[in-house]
Amino acid sequence: MPDGGSTPPGSTTFFICLNCKYIITNMKLSKSHLRKLIKEVIDGQGLLGNYVLPKDRKPEYYKEINEPDTELELKIKAAIIQHLQSGRHSLPNNISMQIIELIENKNYPNVFKRYTAEKVYRGFNLPLKKYIEIYGKDIPIPSKQKWYQNFMGWFSGESKINANSIIYSNKTQPNYKPGDDSSAGSLASSWSLNKNLATSFTNPGGETVAIVLVANTSNPNNYFIDLDPFYRMYDFADYMAHEKEVIGYGDIEIEDSYVIHPAIKNYFLD
Repeated sequence: MPDGGSTPPGSTTFFICLNCKYIITNMKLSKSHLRKLIKEVIDGQGLLGNYVLPKDRKPEYYKEINEPDTELELKIKAAIIQHLQSGRHSLPNNISMQIIELIENKNYPNVFKRYTAEKVYRGFNLPLKKYIEIYGKDIPIPSKQKWYQNFMGWFSGESKINANSIIYSNKTQPNYKPGDDSSAGSLASSWSLNKNLATSFTNPGGETVAIVLVANTSNPNNYFIDLDPFYRMYDFADYMAHEKEVIGYGDIEIEDSYVIHPAIKNYFLD
């Protein structure tokens, strides 16, 4: 139909659904037909069948699709649930590598995605000895900002570490174990799109240094798995959507590092 025109009496307008290879007419399409057509738009093809965990989908994402889950699907689901529920059980290497393979092969592009859109943040506490080991003796821990010199720095409670070419690696973390390199171990790490949320995972003070790392997801040397499709489509993950997490895998090149100082209320007690 030409732009700006109208449909002549007795004629039929139509469009072609390229994904499902149907011609849909506005004269014959009903709600039942539409539901049937939507079901025919598959997630992709590969080791997981045509759909990824269809029984766990929210109703608006075709939860009623009748396809049995494969053993691999159930392992991926269990690993993601465990990763989200506990910081002690990061995504195991064998599952991370399987997901990365699905991403790179574009088997299920609406479910398994590499995240490359924004900067991401990771907050944690680092023992003083580890700080020196990672940043070196020549890079001191930056002192707290003075409100009259850098109000925003003082207000945020953070100070930038003057360091370059820092690599985040699970192997340099205090809780690293040699078994983390095995297939059942984990070289995955949790990062957030929300800097404030990442900061909330730090606990300034004592014999540790509270650190927030900043990484660029568009850096081709960094690999991040996008969890948004799981938050959006699956009942078992959406309760953690507020954390806006992406999963880093392997070594991550760091763009910036910040020390987080005790809360502003403690500033007046110094």
